[in-house]
Amino acid sequence: MTAENMSVPAAELMIVGHFDKAPGYATRRPAGSPSWLMLWTQAGEGQVEQAGAAFTVRAGDLAVLGAGAPQRYRVAPGAASWRFWWVHFQPRPSWAAWLAPHALATDCHLVEGVPGDVRDRVDLA
Repeated sequence: MTAENMSVPAAELMIVGHFDKAPGYATRRPAGSPSWLMLWTQAGEGQVEQAGAAFTVRAGDLAVLGAGAPQRYRVAPGAASWRFWWVHFQPRPSWAAWLAPHALATDCHLVEGVPGDVRDRVDLA
């Protein structure tokens, strides 16, 4: 399944979902999204592209993508699947300092290898 120009929720909404996708799944938003997007990987691997950055996410990784920039994400080539939570949201201004050390590009962040005890708590939430 591929989603070209996939619709996104209104910027003022926060919406959450969970996907367990097989190879072939991809989402591409040439105009980006009016909201920010978090992708929390539980299992498998995904490939994410935004703002000139391209990276692979694995279990325990959190990708945070800013609004208004073209984005693409998919099951990583060679991966059997990608199980992840997604959240469209508007960040609080104070979060910028938390995200800054994880910036790969403007408004594109990767928090790699979240510790196991924290991952367990997130997965149970």
